[in-house]
Amino acid sequence: MESAAHRDLMLDAGFKRNGIGAARGAGLSLPCMTGRPDKLPLVYTIVLNWNRPELTLRCLASLDAVEYANHEVVVVDNGSTDDSVLRIRERYPPLRIIETGANLGYAGGNNVGIRAAHEAGADYVLMLNNDAVLTPGCIGTLVAAAEADTAAGALSPKIMRFDGGIAYEGASFDRRLAYVSRHRGPTSTDAPVDVGFAPGTSLLIRMTAIQQTGLLDESFFLYWEDVEYSHRLTQHGWRLLYVPTALVHHEVGGSSDEPGAHTSAMDYYNTRNFFWFVRRNHRLRDRLPAETYYFVYVLKRLRRIISSEQRKVTKLSALARGVIDGHLGRTKAMVPQLVDTPAFADRQK
Repeated sequence: MESAAHRDLMLDAGFKRNGIGAARGAGLSLPCMTGRPDKLPLVYTIVLNWNRPELTLRCLASLDAVEYANHEVVVVDNGSTDDSVLRIRERYPPLRIIETGANLGYAGGNNVGIRAAHEAGADYVLMLNNDAVLTPGCIGTLVAAAEADTAAGALSPKIMRFDGGIAYEGASFDRRLAYVSRHRGPTSTDAPVDVGFAPGTSLLIRMTAIQQTGLLDESFFLYWEDVEYSHRLTQHGWRLLYVPTALVHHEVGGSSDEPGAHTSAMDYYNTRNFFWFVRRNHRLRDRLPAETYYFVYVLKRLRRIISSEQRKVTKLSALARGVIDGHLGRTKAMVPQLVDTPAFADRQK
């Protein structure tokens, strides 16, 4: 055990570098780096779990089929209160599991995994949502793009929703308004392209970029941490690349108790962290355009909640408290009832 807070369940010293078990992919559908493991950069994939073992097991099954040879996986259990660890351990006995002992949020949980990757000598870290499914050639394609461009600090694949829609095809970032355009649209080439935002759903990060830029900012806890990290990487001179030939499938909101809808946790953390990001990155005189833009969004959300959504009082309260806490910089002002719901579990990215 590493500590009472970070219990390290390395269950088998024979844990394979080529994934959780033997690769079972049925042929490459994407360009992929292959070769001897000792000749390839080491990639450490971090999968964060919080009371969603069924999603995590599905994600791990896709990692089991990865066709990149020098690859390790760590599951960070973010204080689950169910039988998640037992179920994952039963299915994958050799797998390394780190139990945090508490819910550290998306940023905090992934930081635990990043530290483990650094200690293992990883060249790259892949943060992967537990409600995502990786295609066999995805990691190799991302690594090949990273190795071809040493200025690339973080790289994102194309992200498809399970229903066939597009979740991510590149994105721009308007710093003045702190606005992320998540859908840049199809590219006319298969070559990697520069973007302004790389989502944490599936994100390959160069370890040297992490060493220079730092870990994820845990004050965001949930939502906007990937926006902040994308911004910080570019501020340190690193490029963000979208790699259209790498592919991940993502069940957006699949396990939420309100599929496809805004939850109270979403309203609170999105709102709080927008204002917190602006407070951190804009001078006082430059905040007005961004805050005006977002207040228009808040008004639209208020109207929608009142007119058509369930749990009106809870959502309105979450939205209002998000505005207040974000403006005041109260990033430790947690809302316990929002953290203890199934909807929150789904957003453990």
